[in-house]
Amino acid sequence: MNPQNVFSALQYKLGASAPIEQDDIDAISSFTILWNIYEDKFYEKSYNIDDMLDKVEQGKINISDVDYYIKYFYNRYFVEEQGAGKFTKLKLSTKAGKAFINVKLLVERVLTTSSRKEHKIKAILSIIHRLRNNLFHGEKSMSNIHDEIKPVHIANKCLLDIIQSCDFTNP
Repeated sequence: MNPQNVFSALQYKLGASAPIEQDDIDAISSFTILWNIYEDKFYEKSYNIDDMLDKVEQGKINISDVDYYIKYFYNRYFVEEQGAGKFTKLKLSTKAGKAFINVKLLVERVLTTSSRKEHKIKAILSIIHRLRNNLFHGEKSMSNIHDEIKPVHIANKCLLDIIQSCDFTNP
């Protein structure tokens, strides 16, 4: 398939006025591939929050520069223009997993106070999972995707960091 056909289909769906660039399509394509590798390696193709929480606690998932991502997401959701409004609209579960963890409260506490590295990783992965759901299940309108592409680039960097730190020779 010619990538230009994908671009043309998006332009047709969005209309001529909506800006979408090849870089946006490339970032989303990269995210799709990186998420697939991440989910396959850590969750045997079936992500769930309980497994993510357990794997982080067991030290099986690591993010080398965790504070870089925490700072980015803190700025995005609490500092930037309309930041607080963005956090309240962030659709994180309030009762997830067997432990009925309030993911939204966890993320808010981690982003606004200092926390253990494991909690930071859980918060970052919860946000990236939400981003995945937005992209894969149509929660984000493609008409404003260009304005929302920065978190995709950040998620790509984070997923690549996780994948590169992983020992793929050990199942």
